Amino acid sequence: IFWIESAIGDILQLSKADNAVDSLLPIPVVQSQERSKEVVQKDLVVYYNNTRYRGYVYINPTGIKVIQPGITEEGLEVENVFYDNIIHICVYEGKNRLFGRDMKKADFEPLLPEVYYQRSILADMDFIGVNEKGYQYQANLCIPNSASCYLINISITKNGDITYELVQ
Repeated sequence: IFWIESAIGDILQLSKADNAVDSLLPIPVVQSQERSKEVVQKDLVVYYNNTRYRGYVYINPTGIKVIQPGITEEGLEVENVFYDNIIHICVYEGKNRLFGRDMKKADFEPLLPEVYYQRSILADMDFIGVNEKGYQYQANLCIPNSASCYLINISITKNGDITYELVQ
């Protein structure tokens, strides 16, 4: 197997064919998207029952690769490489930390179709608020470079029990 990186960052994979028919098959091009190294931080202050809560979301880029197959305008098969995220969420009441946890795409696997799960990334999450059920977040799992996304509501009890609900 021989790998070549072009001047614009495309990676070509060449391999020796075992027979003459194999040499006629197209070779997919691997295009790696630039990996972000910036942590995105978001927070929201809400009031519930006259108590002030602050919810945080930290979107941490990882080196976990997600392969998205496709075809270029020239008709070449490509494998686009994107990178998944791990998202840390936490809730505070004043300086008292009430809840904190790292969320990964695997947490949502039972809710998604298998093929979608394999091609998606954990793209975003928002703190929605606090209610009688507990702390509320909403996760966004998307297929990169696509309008296809699933929204999943996350409810966390004050005991730390988590339930997931697919937004219909």
